[in-house]
Amino acid sequence: MPRYVTYFIILFVFSFSVIVVASSSGKIGRTNLSNTPGCTCHGSSPSTAVQVLIEGPDTVEINSTTTFQVRISGGPAAAAGTNIAASDGSLNPSDGSLKLDSGELTHTSPLSFGSGSDVTFSFRYTAPAAEGAITLAANGNSVNLNGGTSGDMWNFAPNKMVTVHAPTAIVDRLERQPNGFTLQQNYPNPFNPTTVIRYQLAVGSNVKLVLYNTLGEKVATLVNKHQAAGSHAVTFNAANLPSGLYMYKLQAGTRIQTRRMVLSK
Repeated sequence: MPRYVTYFIILFVFSFSVIVVASSSGKIGRTNLSNTPGCTCHGSSPSTAVQVLIEGPDTVEINSTTTFQVRISGGPAAAAGTNIAASDGSLNPSDGSLKLDSGELTHTSPLSFGSGSDVTFSFRYTAPAAEGAITLAANGNSVNLNGGTSGDMWNFAPNKMVTVHAPTAIVDRLERQPNGFTLQQNYPNPFNPTTVIRYQLAVGSNVKLVLYNTLGEKVATLVNKHQAAGSHAVTFNAANLPSGLYMYKLQAGTRIQTRRMVLSK
């Protein structure tokens, strides 16, 4: 074999190895908050075979630091990686599985599924000093570790909206006012298979509390009747539903509020 051909082959193998190793250490700029989102190194389009969820509270206090998780399941399920971004505030790793790069988080190396059905990356989010709504976004991949990208899959997580509020004591005083209309976060969340949804009505109203899947399809009606003003609670049993992200919407007269819940079996 001519010497220049041998050098070419060696150079190609070396270059390919560098690309694979670099990709395994994670990338940023791949979430829905990026100008060019998408994990193109693992396929040109997202796949619904991969489920990516951002788990954590829907409300946090200003300047507080809270732990969130990105959970990845489905796909080839040999190992998984992620990219996490926030529209405001700051992100930091909770452990050595993630690293901070230009304000975003990405995996230090793919995490193995092992014998489990999912992979979880934990991270810390520090809220800004001002009240408002922020967005947490993530991208997750599920790979087969075959030495290339063939057969790998990825998907976006549904963006998680988080409300940044004043210290709890102030919020509690506001919610106790007689004009309050509040749909609280279900507890526990994630849950399996039961959880409690609490809400407050300012006045007596015809009330509907409905559960939807991520396709917007109604899967359960939890309340559909007239209720008096005051505090109410509903215990929901999801034993007949598959794991996943769900939305529950409270409508009382012209007032509507929606929150998300995660069923994890």
